[in-house]
Amino acid sequence: MLSSLFQQQIFIQLVLITIFYKHRTNATNVTFVPEPIHITVADLPEPYATPSYNKDANVFPVPEDPILYVPNGFTVKLYMSGLTMPRYLIYTPTGDILVSEPRLHRISCLIDNDGDGYPDERTTFADASNGLNQPYSMAFAHGYFYVGNRNVTRRYPWTTGSRQIFGIGELVMTYDGRGHWTRIVVVSPDIDRIYIGIGSRTNVDVEQLPRASVQLANLDGSNQTTFAYGLRNPIGLAFHPITKDLYVA
Repeated sequence: MLSSLFQQQIFIQLVLITIFYKHRTNATNVTFVPEPIHITVADLPEPYATPSYNKDANVFPVPEDPILYVPNGFTVKLYMSGLTMPRYLIYTPTGDILVSEPRLHRISCLIDNDGDGYPDERTTFADASNGLNQPYSMAFAHGYFYVGNRNVTRRYPWTTGSRQIFGIGELVMTYDGRGHWTRIVVVSPDIDRIYIGIGSRTNVDVEQLPRASVQLANLDGSNQTTFAYGLRNPIGLAFHPITKDLYVA
């Protein structure tokens, strides 16, 4: 039996698929049995063993009647359209869904008024007037709402049931916003610390911390320390529902 948190994470992945896909879709089941792979330093070639080469991908138009292939037991439906480059979704503690739209410096609240399982209203939860700058990830903890922006993580007082935040909040952590800009913020399972993923500025240079790392701090941003480093662009962090180990994508 999957935990409710893990089920929500699976649901959110499905929502991501449906929000990005603007066309009517069909889905068919396929066998999907993922297997872990392991790569060590010894498996890698010596530096400069091959010349550098760029090859652009071929881009094909979306077919008129596209089919998405999904694992057995899964289905894909359009959840909501009309959003601008949605990137990250979370549930609020009261069951609404928040989605970040970095290009608009906006976080939208998706509201299901009629209880049919699909939102029928979008409201602005926060935007540039609240100090948002390409917001990516979001989290809730102890009456605060956290947002990982391109160059800063902020938190705002949040009242249970509120569908909008006010003011510019307070700074939790600042960092260089150049290069990889997505900032993932998660709260520890015991809800007393935050983990923030900060991508590298470049692709191959030796990076100065906190770039290319996961930073750990108290909920107010104090006692900041490096939890992990050498990570090119950590855009996803999640705790295993049983072991509580932290996974990074």
